[in-house]
Amino acid sequence: KDGQIAENFTNAMLGQQAQGGQVTPQVQQQAQAFGQSLVDALEEDRKSRFGADLLRSLLFIALAIVLVGAYLRNKLNAMTMIIGLLLLSTFDVLGIGRRYLNDSSYVDAEQFEVAYTATEADRQIMADPNKPFRVFDQTDPQGPFNGSRASYFHNSIGGYHPAKLGLYQDLIEHQISKGNMEVFNMLNTKYVIAQNPMNGQSMAQLNPGAFGPAWLVKGIRFVPTADAEMDALDNTSLRDTAVIQQKFADQIKGNPVFDSSATIQVAEYLNDKITYNFSAATNQFVVFSEIYYPLGWIAYIDGQKADYVKVNYVLRGMSVPAGKHTIEFRFEPQSYATANTLMLIASLIAYGLLIAAIVWSVMRNKRAKATTA
Repeated sequence: KDGQIAENFTNAMLGQQAQGGQVTPQVQQQAQAFGQSLVDALEEDRKSRFGADLLRSLLFIALAIVLVGAYLRNKLNAMTMIIGLLLLSTFDVLGIGRRYLNDSSYVDAEQFEVAYTATEADRQIMADPNKPFRVFDQTDPQGPFNGSRASYFHNSIGGYHPAKLGLYQDLIEHQISKGNMEVFNMLNTKYVIAQNPMNGQSMAQLNPGAFGPAWLVKGIRFVPTADAEMDALDNTSLRDTAVIQQKFADQIKGNPVFDSSATIQVAEYLNDKITYNFSAATNQFVVFSEIYYPLGWIAYIDGQKADYVKVNYVLRGMSVPAGKHTIEFRFEPQSYATANTLMLIASLIAYGLLIAAIVWSVMRNKRAKATTA
């Protein structure tokens, strides 16, 4: 993107010149030369950094060759060679690691937190004991989906992440951006932080229509495609009806039967585990105000694995039989478990080989001494 970088610098310089008067061809030429000179300097910096790293790598390789060569010529014993290689690799890894995490990465808590000073609106929201709920901050100077201030204090439906889930980005573009309150409610948006027109300060506005962390619906509306599912959010009472794609129909065990005494409440709310207490006299369908992500989140009813489906385009839904049950969602990705197992096996093999090499070296030395004697 060097061409784009040069163009940005050029346009920035032209913009400054335009404020002081007319932009002449000479000024435009100077601006282009300035932009190109900065890109040339960046390229030289890249070459320098790459070259320095290349020399560093060659140095470590050369030292490793010297150690192995000395061992093969019987100038070093196996133990000394192994210790030398371990020291080299440790120094290499620590050196690279300190590029990303070093003393400058740490600051005093007071220095860090001064950038995030709670407003009166934040303090009012944090004082609400009936958690969990979410907040929508309309006052962030960077916008509700580019700033991070609200996420420091609250569970926010906004904020920025470069790897945002596609499902949620779709919801932002097609529903949240146009202010669909049904969608805000299903996301359990209990508070909106807005600007007070009287004094310009931020204020917390309570949204009494938020559905809560989970709720029971009276019926299910099936749609053929994901696009139809998104469109259905415009004209469906989401408090009473769950919108589900037809492809999930076989995972839903019958239609819900209304029970005015049925309840579902959050018992535990952690990053990787959410527990609900459920009670109903009839079969129900529960919608959970959590993002549907089947690649890791596993559902359990009374300790037994249970099916759950995508509801209202982004949320989770589940058929729950009559009775009193404990419903759990645990984040247990198979990839993480597999990687841990492979790492353990590899570590055991490496340590086993190291121990075997040490034992073999000791035994060889003993045999050599016995032969000499």
